Amino acid sequence: MTNPPRVTVLISTYNDERFLAAAIDSVLAQTYSDFEIVVVNDASTDRSGEIAAGYRDPRVRVIENSSNLGTGPSLNRGLAVIRSEYVAKLDADDICFPQRLARQVAFLDTHPDVAAVGSQATVIDARRRRVRRLESWYETTEWGMRWRRIFQNPLIHSAAMFRRAIVWDVLGGYEERYRFGEDFDLWDRLGRQYTICNLPDRLIGRRVYPGSLSAANNPARAGWLERKIPKIHANMREGLQWDDVPERWAKLWAEIGNHSIPRTAGDVRELVDGIERCAARFAELYPEGAADGEVMMNQAAMLARALGRRQSVWLWRKVFQRHRPTALRGLPRWLVAFVFGDWPARAWRAVRWRAVTPGRRP
Repeated sequence: MTNPPRVTVLISTYNDERFLAAAIDSVLAQTYSDFEIVVVNDASTDRSGEIAAGYRDPRVRVIENSSNLGTGPSLNRGLAVIRSEYVAKLDADDICFPQRLARQVAFLDTHPDVAAVGSQATVIDARRRRVRRLESWYETTEWGMRWRRIFQNPLIHSAAMFRRAIVWDVLGGYEERYRFGEDFDLWDRLGRQYTICNLPDRLIGRRVYPGSLSAANNPARAGWLERKIPKIHANMREGLQWDDVPERWAKLWAEIGNHSIPRTAGDVRELVDGIERCAARFAELYPEGAADGEVMMNQAAMLARALGRRQSVWLWRKVFQRHRPTALRGLPRWLVAFVFGDWPARAWRAVRWRAVTPGRRP
């Protein structure tokens, strides 16, 4: 019997015929060579299965689901047959940059205490154009990661490489009830017991477009907030050692990106107060961590998201006081919104995302 490869790139696909070949080709173009690709076709109704099966490269394996199971069960089907030491997750509509596997393998090889490592991403649209306004920084410092894990996803799912023995053998893989957010649940469980990290390099192209799972209007996200709020609240209680921290703050934060939920000035002030009091509690517990540049940048970014819902000089000053570069980067957009309201942003989104794309996972 031949030895298994050191890395398996795991791809779950459902109706991704527009992008699947680009995803697979980007892995086959890696500078690192000791890998295989496992594609789990989740009963696609388009040509996704045919595209994956059309590769004659022996490193490409295809698993066919007889019915549509969803992302979590499909990924677990892949993990059950994988024998490699490391697993690199890749969404079927994303791409790897050539150095991705090499850099992540080298990191895990030299950091045996780390269970999973992610990276930064270049956000691209359906036509592979860079969308800079959607890019964000995923913390790389210990303190930055500790703060981020309380409120947000610490790793980009499609950029993560993890130790299969821990994720599958110890944790049992992905939660199978979820059609969206299965990664938030996995990283939450993983981060409570093991170390997770991010590299500063942009190692993937993360595609965002209408119909993608990352799009806010995708029906697969139904019920996600109801699941996410208790998890964030539990993280706040544990990470801040604060048993009676209000769950209301977790709710306001989880809902901040959903523009279909109306927000009053009072809601925004309550959220800002919650962020600031959590930051103060973090500083009280971890004085060294509170001075970490990535912690301050993340806290400013959280305040800036609230600023996007309520244009206010008072709130912009709070962002500026927390982290000046974050405040100055968002200043032009904030000034437009302050003067003209939110209609320019809504008009821009309509123009930017007007392309109609095939349906994604139901």
